[in-house]
Amino acid sequence: MHWKNLANYDYLGSYSLEGIAKEIILTMKEIKKERVTATGGSSEDCIVCYFDETKVGKIDIKPMVMNRTNCKTIEKLYGPQIEDWIGKKIIVFSTTTQFRRDIVPCLRVKAEIPKAEEYFCQVCGVKISKATHDASIEKYGKAYCSKECLESDKTNQEQKNNKNKGE
Repeated sequence: MHWKNLANYDYLGSYSLEGIAKEIILTMKEIKKERVTATGGSSEDCIVCYFDETKVGKIDIKPMVMNRTNCKTIEKLYGPQIEDWIGKKIIVFSTTTQFRRDIVPCLRVKAEIPKAEEYFCQVCGVKISKATHDASIEKYGKAYCSKECLESDKTNQEQKNNKNKGE
């Protein structure tokens, strides 16, 4: 974990992803102009994006200050009107950029629209909802579409265990 994750920063930063994820998919909820104070104490009006997600994996999702580069990337994906961005998904990743004489870490928006994730039962392969997938993984450690597939998988595992024991 990056040490900056222990500090109480108000905005998402490249450190938020470091060592945890290469990229994350976020849903834009609100974009507005607000006064942002930098670590040196200077402040300026910035474009800030708020997201529907509050946590992605181990990453606490905070608002993200949007620079021109990220706004132009989103414009290429969804058009110039910020009203059209609301509810849309973006891929955010950490990289570096030159700032004055230094190379510094930064967050960027990937120039691609995220593909909708699909979830499948690990026994029969039928497509399932994200909610069913997540609940099943949390409870059983595997994705199941039904009680029948859960029971079938348990039976198969028991048979394999018995075979390995030589019964």
